[in-house]
Amino acid sequence: MKKKIGTFILCCIVIIFAIFYIYIHFQKPDSDFWNNFLSNLLATLVALIAGVPVGLAVDRYLKSTQKQEQQNLERRREYDILSFIKEELNYCLVSVFQFIKNKAGYLAIPYRTELWDALSTSGEIKYISSIEVLNKIANAYYFIKAAKILEYNQQ
Repeated sequence: MKKKIGTFILCCIVIIFAIFYIYIHFQKPDSDFWNNFLSNLLATLVALIAGVPVGLAVDRYLKSTQKQEQQNLERRREYDILSFIKEELNYCLVSVFQFIKNKAGYLAIPYRTELWDALSTSGEIKYISSIEVLNKIANAYYFIKAAKILEYNQQ
């Protein structure tokens, strides 16, 4: 691929110099042409030499800013998801404590796992970056679902 690009650039340069040579040979330009040509050539070279690095620097800055914003958005999403999961697990914990306090044969308040089911089905748990945290959450929901099944079978 690099060889093709190099060949293409070389061909373009040869064609430009050929056209320039033909123009000079047949038109015999005067001094105004040379003044205009040199000033335009100098302006183009300065713009090329100064403009390309500035453009690349601006592009890098914009990409890094967008990447940082994306990471901040993902971290915020992770925080929100973990907050909702914490709320749901606390609800389940309160249910267990009420069961122990009332010493009832069944739970008056059922366990909630709808949020976890929805998050895991939709793929939103991809925002949880820590594998250890994700493993602990999955284990907690495993035991909650096992307890639901056991209590359902006892009723």
